[in-house]
Amino acid sequence: MNKQYSDYIENLKLDQQSASGQCFDVCIEMKKKFPELRFAKGFYNDAKAGWRGHWWLKTASGEIIDPTAIQFPTNGNGKYEEWK
Repeated sequence: MNKQYSDYIENLKLDQQSASGQCFDVCIEMKKKFPELRFAKGFYNDAKAGWRGHWWLKTASGEIIDPTAIQFPTNGNGKYEEWK
């Protein structure tokens, strides 16, 4: 991940509880800072918590940038399925 993106996410200082349910709002704020990213919405499949509706960002090359991944037990290491 681009260092600017990872630094931005780290500076949010989110934890599992504070990130929970905040994916849309956090993505809006991050996109303001990085307009080259695009919104993605769909489902995130966490091996421990199952499928959940979710928002994240993507780079032009398709890399997933998820500023609230910490809300999931697998911390973003699950499967993202974007709505088409």
